[in-house]
Amino acid sequence: GTVAYLGQWDSQRAGARLTVLSDAAPLADVVLPVTQPGSDRPLRGLLEVQSALTSVSSRHVHACVGNAELAARYVVRGTAVERAGTECGQYVRMNDVVYLAVRGKGRVAVIDGASGRVTRDLLLPGIPVAIAGS
Repeated sequence: GTVAYLGQWDSQRAGARLTVLSDAAPLADVVLPVTQPGSDRPLRGLLEVQSALTSVSSRHVHACVGNAELAARYVVRGTAVERAGTECGQYVRMNDVVYLAVRGKGRVAVIDGASGRVTRDLLLPGIPVAIAGS
């Protein structure tokens, strides 16, 4: 019932553009910004900004935008956007639990699918380059 599309970087509005189409909710089209600390200056350029996206059965969409030094993680519920954290990486979902292989760090964050909050960390001996579930 839900399809989400995350555009790489919307330079006109300074953010990644997330479009969510759902059978049960109106179209959501939002910009997910990442700004430099202490300023409103956004990160720009494909080398600086990377994005990831997943969804859970409650139709919440989890998205992150940024790089290893500076990132923002969001939960989108219909047209409501809530900033949920400051890290990005690759997502994998198993039931309503989301796992995030944190970019540039030796850990996987376990994220509650409903709230978007990190519930615990799985420490790794190295930096993860990919994550998958079954």
